[in-house]
Amino acid sequence: MDDFTTEFAPQQQEGLHNPLVTIRRQTNLHFIYVEHLPGMMRLASRSDASTMTQEIAEPGTKPVGIRVTYSPESGKLTTAIDGREILVHEIGTLVTAPAQVTVGRFTDRKCHVGQASACGGL
Repeated sequence: MDDFTTEFAPQQQEGLHNPLVTIRRQTNLHFIYVEHLPGMMRLASRSDASTMTQEIAEPGTKPVGIRVTYSPESGKLTTAIDGREILVHEIGTLVTAPAQVTVGRFTDRKCHVGQASACGGL
């Protein structure tokens, strides 16, 4: 998937979830999202079978680079922020078409990706 950058509005309501990436394939669904907490955010990778989370510093209004990669050899989905690996989630085999991978779009953030169509709503 393409890298993208995003800006989060500061001081979001506690517990608010902002989807970053959704992967849909028939009955399988995988989400990567952030949850707003007091003074920080929680990055989450959630599949049908498991969820992994990692708390990260609130970035303020500066743009944040997001990269999501999948390794078919290991079955691991890796999420990096600003070039730093944050989550490595073992999800097993993932078979999907590019059209089934969606980058979220919200009124409280800007989304910039290589292809404008990849920034469609969830």
